[in-house]
Amino acid sequence: MNDKELLDYLKSTFEESKTLTEGSRKEGRDAYEYMRGNQLPADVIEALEDRGQPATWENIYAKIDNKVEGMKLMTREDIVLLPRNFAKKDQFAVLSNVLKSVHENSEWKTYKKRADRDFRVVGLSVVEQSMHILDETDIKGKKVKEVVRKHIPALECFIDMYASNPDMSDQRYFHHSRLIHRPFLVRAFGEKAKNIAANDAEMVRVQRTWYRDQEWKIRFAIWTDEAVLEDVPTPFGKLDKFPLAIRRLNWSHRKEYYGMYRDLKPFQDTINFTMLRIKNMLGSNKVMIESDAVDDVHTFTDDFSIDESVMVLKPGSLIQKKVEIIKQTNDISQLMSIVQDARIQAELVMGLNAEALGSAVNRLSGYAIENRINQGLVGLQNFMDLSGEQDVDLAQNEIEIMKEHFSAEQIYYIEGKSGKEREQVVLNAYQRDDLGRMLYDAGRPLQENILEIGRYDVRFTRVPMNRGASGERQKNWAEVMKVLRPEVAERLVPSMLRDTESPEAEEAQRVIDEMNENIQPDPAAQQAQQLQIETMAAQLQKLQAQINEMNSKAELNKAKAAGIHGA
Repeated sequence: MNDKELLDYLKSTFEESKTLTEGSRKEGRDAYEYMRGNQLPADVIEALEDRGQPATWENIYAKIDNKVEGMKLMTREDIVLLPRNFAKKDQFAVLSNVLKSVHENSEWKTYKKRADRDFRVVGLSVVEQSMHILDETDIKGKKVKEVVRKHIPALECFIDMYASNPDMSDQRYFHHSRLIHRPFLVRAFGEKAKNIAANDAEMVRVQRTWYRDQEWKIRFAIWTDEAVLEDVPTPFGKLDKFPLAIRRLNWSHRKEYYGMYRDLKPFQDTINFTMLRIKNMLGSNKVMIESDAVDDVHTFTDDFSIDESVMVLKPGSLIQKKVEIIKQTNDISQLMSIVQDARIQAELVMGLNAEALGSAVNRLSGYAIENRINQGLVGLQNFMDLSGEQDVDLAQNEIEIMKEHFSAEQIYYIEGKSGKEREQVVLNAYQRDDLGRMLYDAGRPLQENILEIGRYDVRFTRVPMNRGASGERQKNWAEVMKVLRPEVAERLVPSMLRDTESPEAEEAQRVIDEMNENIQPDPAAQQAQQLQIETMAAQLQKLQAQINEMNSKAELNKAKAAGIHGA
């Protein structure tokens, strides 16, 4: 395709996705607005301002989302690679550690939180992977590279709604649309970007697109409504999909995706409307007055109705009185019951309970509360699973990218088991002899920990960091300690304390380290040990001499016996 045909194709696919995803993106925008507290319609806010009443709302969205985010962080999962070919287990251990170093990256943890929030609120989560060439080189001059993960906001994404695979690997296109400063485009693309129209703030709407051409090959384009700024083949030739990890949480029969909080909106609106009515009714009464009860009924109504509701009646409407005041206490109680019921229903529709949300006041045992919390997490299982599957997609993409592009010796650091020191993992390590000299074969340096794995050599397993109840793990450790030798049990104490989430783990490790540092070799013990070794050596020599003497006598007797028979 020439540039015009390509631009027309990109525009048509963008409009197709924009039309099909409009409902999903609008629902996602509304959910984010509710979570940020923008819940009241403009006419309601205007009416409250006219009456001098402050706008208030009860943000159930934020309350539940904060709890769900905390639960997700407590059950974070790691990617573990297990070889189907046992001969490659060492190589897979190295690769597992490399992926672990990526998962522990602080910047990625921030992006992962954003990606999970898009899952919950919008129902779509997108993470893009790119390869950066660093300024570093290894000893042979090869450039060091790294794979970078970056979350793309779901409301800026336009996906192929006709894709059917769960991981969206069969999609024809993916658009990321955002505003970019025009001077930046001019610096990046030169003359092509100079004539592009921009708004008053010098911002231009730009699309970044991954797409498949007529031969089903993957390409990458950057374009605006006026021109294609860049169109290049994918740099990841061995990756048979876009370098993206895309997952949808829920989708309707019309293929619209949506988040976890779709069913919260009616309950949230009910609570807000009812609470505003209650606040308006507190401290106020309903007053019925006959028109001739005061000299100027209009002045009375205007002044009195600021805080009270006034109803003017014809003379004689009230029996034996001119004014009647009606208290609204019963109405307020009924409205409060509606609010409380809406709160309960909002939690139930999410599949959560009071224990999971941390708002329970029941007097239960720790074991019972823990069981109730686990029951309350059932409603989050779909979100937890899909978030983990997205991590799996990212790991699979990274392995393919590393296999194709990583050839330099690269060092990764992961957190050690004690949590203090860092362990070093070397990928594509050059082999060296005892003197540190590099080893060569046919003029090429020998390397180990090279990523040479087949498609079916790898299996992904998600390992929850929280592996059950703390009390249950303590019980299991106690049973293990009973059958271990004392010196082995002593070494396992820090691991036990860390696994049972004990605050004394670090202090125990510090004490053990100090004891090991303070241990001084005992000269007397060393001398006794040396004497024991010398004694054993002397005994062995004595036994060997006795054996030699017995063998000599046996040979002599055998010779005498042979001489007698010969005579």
